[in-house]
Amino acid sequence: KLKALEVYRDTDAACFAKERQKLLLSVQSLVLPKYGFEGSQSGVHRMMSEWGPFLQDPEFRELTIEINKLLGIDMPPETWERSVENFRRIVATTQPLNRSRIAPGIAARCRAVTGAHIMGMAARRNIALTEDCADVFSQLGTGGSAQVRDAPFRPWPPNRPRPFKLFIAGTWDGYDPDEMRWHEGVFVYSVMIREEGLESFQLLIDGEWERTLYPSIEDANPKEAHAVLGPDNSGHGKNWQIGKAEYARPGTIFTIVAQLDASGVVRFVFWEPQAA
Repeated sequence: KLKALEVYRDTDAACFAKERQKLLLSVQSLVLPKYGFEGSQSGVHRMMSEWGPFLQDPEFRELTIEINKLLGIDMPPETWERSVENFRRIVATTQPLNRSRIAPGIAARCRAVTGAHIMGMAARRNIALTEDCADVFSQLGTGGSAQVRDAPFRPWPPNRPRPFKLFIAGTWDGYDPDEMRWHEGVFVYSVMIREEGLESFQLLIDGEWERTLYPSIEDANPKEAHAVLGPDNSGHGKNWQIGKAEYARPGTIFTIVAQLDASGVVRFVFWEPQAA
């Protein structure tokens, strides 16, 4: 199925990114339960937070590198340790303390689902991961306590009208909000990398700065686990950064995609380079 999607990579970057995302989500929801994890975002969180003891295991490393290569994911081994720590912090923040611990046999289960690369996700007061395999979300209750909601990810139907307008504000034009294009159930926007080799941006629902979506860390990119916060007005200095992690050359054009779930909430933010 991944190979079949390659036909879209050079002709329609937005379609390729969206369809690959849907495929990864559907696979994770089926595979994780077979190896003792919930088929949900919280299951992905816990699986990846347990990677630590296996990072130096030759077989684990070989399989992870092989799977990432198959998926076209750039996630070098030197980033794994930092990612594990990020996942541990997010698990501690978003999952109840009384959740049962992972059953024995974690190594086999990890090897079965390595290569997870969760892309950016967002929700109303939502804490979620980036990199592209998570399929559900953890929401913060109104009192601030973590509540885990486990359900398969269902995308916004492509034939339904958009629930709102989504704007993007970035360094390329002095953070002047520009409306993203609605394309078959996702918002898309193309940006060219300038001489600096990178660009930063946030997302605004209906173009309102009071309803900004932003990452929990500065200069966030898809290769690092991070929470996505908002919509609110507390995101000053917190941006997604595109170009640097990809070693993009000036003039490279990326298609940024914001994907909604069936309830109309932006869940994923990711990007793909357009064909030269």
